[in-house]
Amino acid sequence: MTRMISTLIVAFAGSLLLSSCQIAGPDLPKTYIAGGVTVDSITAVTGKRTLDGITQSLTGDGQMESGLFSYSGADNAADDVAAYVAELTEEYGAVVEGDYDPLAESGTIQLTVAGESSGMLLTITYGDGAYEVLVEEKETASAPTKEPEEGYPISADDAMNLLLTLTKIETGFTADISVYTKRTDEELTIWNGTAYYVITVVADYEDGRPEEYRGTFYISAEDGAILRYDLETDTAQQLRDGQRTTGGTSSGSGLSAEGAMNRLLTLSKSETGFSADISVYTRRVEETPVNYNGRNYYVITVVADYEDGRPEEYRGTFYVAQDGGEILRYDLDTDTAEVIRSGS
Repeated sequence: MTRMISTLIVAFAGSLLLSSCQIAGPDLPKTYIAGGVTVDSITAVTGKRTLDGITQSLTGDGQMESGLFSYSGADNAADDVAAYVAELTEEYGAVVEGDYDPLAESGTIQLTVAGESSGMLLTITYGDGAYEVLVEEKETASAPTKEPEEGYPISADDAMNLLLTLTKIETGFTADISVYTKRTDEELTIWNGTAYYVITVVADYEDGRPEEYRGTFYISAEDGAILRYDLETDTAQQLRDGQRTTGGTSSGSGLSAEGAMNRLLTLSKSETGFSADISVYTRRVEETPVNYNGRNYYVITVVADYEDGRPEEYRGTFYVAQDGGEILRYDLDTDTAEVIRSGS
């Protein structure tokens, strides 16, 4: 009887030991939040690990704002970190600061994720099956000097419409830029002596998730050139050359076909007569201008193109003057045209 009781005690103690090995400590966070940015946590990517401790700061409503997260129990800490770095760079546009060797068994890596306000800084120290992730708000990058400017040929509405002409290849986004939330700064920014409209693009979710920063774009108030501004390096990359002239009618060849298309996109629904913004329709421009009543125009045909297999539907034909931006709506039935926007 005594031997049986001893056996039961040993078995019970063994079951307790097995249970204790399965305890993961504090709840594993699914996301990190700092500087207006939300990203997946490292264990949301790598799987369950033991969370040894959290030192964090909280917002007024109890949400985690930033902190230090200590993990253990990884078969290979370097592999976990490499997988997480790949997730951050591919899904959130994170930038690796300094040197990083994904083959190193231990080390420290810093990544920054841009945000609409400041952004997030992650510092990951790893080795021997464990790692720490320090999540902080990133220091705000210096911004160009802003000055109020007026009287430029490109309006704020023009700038927004020009931005909407960018392709996914140019923006680097997974979806068309029209689906994102876009905000134009109230004041123009002077960058290298040129005035620009600054438009910030974010992903805004309806399910309550925090919005995610996608990019900052500069559109020239002088000629419509489009730049993509890098918050991290305080530099800008030119995506599109300017098309508009600043002196009204051009003394040279005037608008290009691309410039005419950009000009067309400034039309409102009241001017086109369409039920939706003209940017949602398929537009085809003839590269060679036609002469109409002694003036050269680019001809742009607008159709509704359906993804469900229905045939495309004709919506209208527009003439955009090569020499000054005047826009006509051409009637195929009567061979006449109506001026719907005067030249600038």
